[in-house]
Amino acid sequence: MTLVRDPFDPLAPAESADVPLIISTTLDDAGLFFDRFAMTEQELTETLSASYGAKSALLEKTYREHFPTKSPYLLHAQMITDAGFRRFAHRQAEAKAARQRAAVYTYLWEWNCPAFDGKFGAAHAMDVAASMHNGRDAILGSGSADARRMCDALASAFLAFAKTGDPNNPQIPQWPRFDALQRSTLVYDHNTRIERDPHGALRTLWLDMPPSASVLG
Repeated sequence: MTLVRDPFDPLAPAESADVPLIISTTLDDAGLFFDRFAMTEQELTETLSASYGAKSALLEKTYREHFPTKSPYLLHAQMITDAGFRRFAHRQAEAKAARQRAAVYTYLWEWNCPAFDGKFGAAHAMDVAASMHNGRDAILGSGSADARRMCDALASAFLAFAKTGDPNNPQIPQWPRFDALQRSTLVYDHNTRIERDPHGALRTLWLDMPPSASVLG
């Protein structure tokens, strides 16, 4: 098959309209790509100011209201994730749902990595190991009971999805398909749950914000 245009831009591809899809992100995805673990609040302010100018104060204030105890490093990592990866994942889910054909399901992995004193947060690819039921993965938790529980929850969904095109199974809450109005999302955490538009205020904040090359770099 030859794709004659960029997938999902501007519409979800007709070629896969009848194929169900799972779209996901981890809360602090970018936390695995940088090493400024000792970033201070002042350094966070300066970094955001250099990237977003007059809008940086609003960014910092809004995120701090939602995550008052999060480290500056992980707060920055979440901002980077929201500015790019997660924003594009939202667009992909919206476009797939707009086809009104096969279902699209979305999840957000918020379970915080316990390894290395938690400094990576809910990092990039943690959920990949969990989807393969690899609870012994170092960054996932090195065989802890909590890591095994998270593996059970995600791997069971992937197995059900591979078999039937529907991820629902007894080990997770009832997972509705995504639509742009309800925005139902399965949040994987200590209390795995369904949320409508999780962190919606942060999502909408980025609708009028350009991705920043300096932040992403």
